[in-house]
Amino acid sequence: MISVVIPFFNERDNLIPLLKKLKGVLEAGQYDYEIIFADDGSTDKGGDLLEREKNKKVRVVRLRKRYGQTQATAAAFSCAKGEEIITMDADLQNDPSDLCRMLDKLREGYDLVNGWRVDRKDYYLTRAFPSIAANALISLVFGVKIHDTGCAFKAYRREVIDKLVFCGNMHRYVPLFASFAGFRVTEIKINHFPRTHGRSKYGLNRIPVVICELLRIGFNRFLLRKNTFCPGGTVLPDDAVER
Repeated sequence: MISVVIPFFNERDNLIPLLKKLKGVLEAGQYDYEIIFADDGSTDKGGDLLEREKNKKVRVVRLRKRYGQTQATAAAFSCAKGEEIITMDADLQNDPSDLCRMLDKLREGYDLVNGWRVDRKDYYLTRAFPSIAANALISLVFGVKIHDTGCAFKAYRREVIDKLVFCGNMHRYVPLFASFAGFRVTEIKINHFPRTHGRSKYGLNRIPVVICELLRIGFNRFLLRKNTFCPGGTVLPDDAVER
């Protein structure tokens, strides 16, 4: 089975169109699948729209307040049944049709396939440029040749999810931790679309946060080399409710 995990916060206008596109791709590919939406404390009642679909292949995990994308993703991971897991954004900027290529690449023997938004359709100064700079720094310092670690569109084998701890804001750096832990990591070029509904939750205010996160990654890598890196499971909110 394939589990598609989609964390979201206030993406009401994007959820049903995304669900329809995803269902079309998954059913055309004749995949055995489930789609798990993780509502990170949204206030726009977007989760209610999903529940009204009454689709047995679609589940909604609700967090009672906003914990952040990493925690919402971890909550969905905890109830995912698939041996192959796809994560993607809910903002319709990812192309669901790329899912098939990501799975094909994963099945070549990789453990994690990372999406690379080559022609990124975001504001350059506030979104694209800081991301390019951060990824260049990551590649230089850590030696992991991934162009777009922050891309949410990823394909995982179950073993990666079970091995690594997801906490804080570290979902963006999973390719680094997976590589440090000895998993086979690669990337493929994917489509990227302009946002048409809602607004981005990230901007230039992320820069100091990214610096702190990279320092944490360096520390965790040191622990991993000393065999004290904490493996297994996820760090979850204690109030996540599946419906």
